[in-house]
Amino acid sequence: MRKFKNLSLLTIILLIISSIFQPKLAFSEETGRVLNGLTRYDLIDATGIGGPSIYSADKKSISFTFQFNFKFNIAHERTLMVIDVEPELAPYVDHLEVVDNMGHSTTPRSKFSLKPTSPGTFVFNTERAIQTCACGFTHTGMATIVLNTPVDQLPKDMYVYSLRLVFPRLNNEYVNRSRLQGVIEKNPDNYNILDIDYGVFKSILGYNTGRPLSSDNTLQVKYCVSFAYAPIRSCNFIFKFDPQLVNYIDRVEVYSSVTNGVVSSESIPQNGIVSVPLASVYPRISFFRTMPINAKVYFKDGITIGSLPNDSYKVMTMTTSSSVTGSTAILKNSLCTTGFLTHNIK
Repeated sequence: MRKFKNLSLLTIILLIISSIFQPKLAFSEETGRVLNGLTRYDLIDATGIGGPSIYSADKKSISFTFQFNFKFNIAHERTLMVIDVEPELAPYVDHLEVVDNMGHSTTPRSKFSLKPTSPGTFVFNTERAIQTCACGFTHTGMATIVLNTPVDQLPKDMYVYSLRLVFPRLNNEYVNRSRLQGVIEKNPDNYNILDIDYGVFKSILGYNTGRPLSSDNTLQVKYCVSFAYAPIRSCNFIFKFDPQLVNYIDRVEVYSSVTNGVVSSESIPQNGIVSVPLASVYPRISFFRTMPINAKVYFKDGITIGSLPNDSYKVMTMTTSSSVTGSTAILKNSLCTTGFLTHNIK
């Protein structure tokens, strides 16, 4: 009887141990090699798309801005910049045009043109597009995807393009936190944007670490806003998720840029809009600092990004004010868009 009890106790202990060390299914955004230089910390603070895609009059050229915020100098790393378009769009892309090192400027300068190194992929030195020798500020680059057919004649309604940094000396490994993604739409929306400067210096929309993966059951987006002077306290930060995502979302959490604590956790309406007061998530004074407002989307039980029905989805962010004109309007320089594929290729 005692042997039976001892055996039973041993069995229970072994079951507990096996349950503790049993591999668990992990859901996490894309990670890569950390760009840390001489420090132990990631030198990339935030990356993302600044503003929506801009379409030319003939609808054959789509321009976008991309932004990097570096904590320290990264010039010594000699990274390469890689821009990809999804495979379905690749046959319609003629070439890529990149503005030559805009630096802190928002005015485009000279451009260089690139043909794809492989279908849908363009590679060039990071220093050709953005400054890497300064830190503490958000550096802006600009590129244009030139098509051989008008965008409104493409077969799909939406396509995703992607940008990332890689290490040439390390077999072109992906640089952690450097991935950003934007969208090209067959019929892009028009937005009611105030043509008055109310303090938004720059804003970007990206991801917390890297692009979301097909196995993820959450979507983590990062909206970074920097003001040139004190922001209007009556403004709201808006996260607008693709309406086709709404039925698959359980809730959305929004985090404070000051404390990183949750300030809002709620389900979203059918229009996909989550609004939080600026004062609840943003410091009273920031003065050109890039302040991140994170949002974490939880999908319903059993749903992962890879199980969503569409190939691609769009997420938007903006800062709105209803006290300026009497009707809700989007502040200049605050509107950003990003996108993600449900099945990543590269």
